[in-house]
Amino acid sequence: MKKWIVALLVVFFFASCETDNAPSFTKPQPAAGKELAAFPKKMQGAFISNDEISVLTITDNLLTILYDFDERLVPENYQADDDDSTENKEQAKENGSANKMYYVDSKNSLYFLKGDSLYAENDNVGKFGVKRLGGDTLLMHINFTDTIFELTNKNNILKEYKGNLFLNEYADWEKEHNSWHTRKLSLKNGLLSIALITTNDDLNNVQQMDESADTVTYNLQPTHKEFKDIPYSENIDTFYKMRKY
Repeated sequence: MKKWIVALLVVFFFASCETDNAPSFTKPQPAAGKELAAFPKKMQGAFISNDEISVLTITDNLLTILYDFDERLVPENYQADDDDSTENKEQAKENGSANKMYYVDSKNSLYFLKGDSLYAENDNVGKFGVKRLGGDTLLMHINFTDTIFELTNKNNILKEYKGNLFLNEYADWEKEHNSWHTRKLSLKNGLLSIALITTNDDLNNVQQMDESADTVTYNLQPTHKEFKDIPYSENIDTFYKMRKY
């Protein structure tokens, strides 16, 4: 399951910033859906991603993803500027890499190389072990588990409608708007698909939706018919059912 990759495209629903530009709803969706206290048995199990670098697991009340892969790194050209701290500049000189830093795509950050470890640009405590592959090329192993949806969290509501599941997460950072973000979870012939409601830019053709005049974010109050017409992002994440669970 381990692969060398130049960059990791993190599954969209793991980064909170991915929902910042997505529309939200004033209530959990769909309105006609049945609220569930647990994930259905048919949805439970372990599913592997197309690129085989992550495994998504669904239990009765939890959805998590395990990342396990090797990331190949090459140095980035780096020039210290006036915004860099004196500590960072001195660290670069000490490392003998004043013009070399490594960008770790899966962590969305730059790191200095010192010995066999990468140090965060502004945090010497946070470091990651690496292997040298020759020249300036490095190999870093990534292994971590992320909790995506937890039914015991009062801010999460799971609904079922016409065989599909809808993961509703209350956006507590948008309390003034009473906002819920919704994703659709589908399983057909062992293929699990997760789709995010499309970005605001694609909602122009959806009629009779309320848009706040003070923000570019839609906070929708759709009828049942309108919800069925709302488009989903074309970037659908898919996982295949694993034989053993």
